[in-house]
Amino acid sequence: MTKNSSKFVFVILFLSFFLSGCNQHPKINIGEALTKSEEEFKKEGIECVSAFDGEKIIKFRLLLKEPPTNEEATNQFKKILDIIATHSNNNDIWDIYNADFDLSYEDNVIYEGKKDAGNDLIVKAH
Repeated sequence: MTKNSSKFVFVILFLSFFLSGCNQHPKINIGEALTKSEEEFKKEGIECVSAFDGEKIIKFRLLLKEPPTNEEATNQFKKILDIIATHSNNNDIWDIYNADFDLSYEDNVIYEGKKDAGNDLIVKAH
């Protein structure tokens, strides 16, 4: 191998390792995780809808049959976080993605939950 071809191979290998290390995106199928999470809530008799913006924001809404207390709403949001994390097969999902949740009763949003990547869940009543 000539000196120039050795340098070329070294540069290609270096760039490959550098780019693969810098561009490590989580291997999470968000669509599949959301679909499975919806199915889990529907088995419990809770209607829900979810969406993903394709980049960083997950949205999830539960349509409740009766209004929860503040404590029940907070627990419901934590349950959503846990279920989505379980179905994503990645415990670090909430260090990567943001989430906007809400609980709806009789066509009105009564609680909102917000979880920014790496931060704690924030719950607000309407």
